Amino acid sequence: MKKELWGALAVVGCMFAMADSAVAHHAGANYDREHLITLSGTVTEYIFTNPHAQIVFEVKGADGTVVKWVGVGDPPQRLYKVGWTKTSVKPGDQITVVGGPRVDGSKELDIRDDQLTVNGKKLSQKD
Repeated sequence: MKKELWGALAVVGCMFAMADSAVAHHAGANYDREHLITLSGTVTEYIFTNPHAQIVFEVKGADGTVVKWVGVGDPPQRLYKVGWTKTSVKPGDQITVVGGPRVDGSKELDIRDDQLTVNGKKLSQKD
């Protein structure tokens, strides 16, 4: 009986530990959603795989330096439902994106739902 009780408690403890990290991830704690930034650049790679679609793009600064950024979107299965495909974004496309930058200062941002244009055309993440 004691073994079963300890086993059950261990399972419950693991469930709580995993739930906490899942909530932290999906709460967007890694991104500053209060101070959105707007970036324009050229797509170098489009990654349409789980857990989130990613757009890698280069932004040219006022001083001419080029900085690589990663825009993180919704999961592919959600994007597919609103019309995105593996070819919705291609290397060489010109994009403008609005999102919350990572709080750790790395060059990544969380793309806002309706704040992405590709070659002048809005690409929505919403129904």
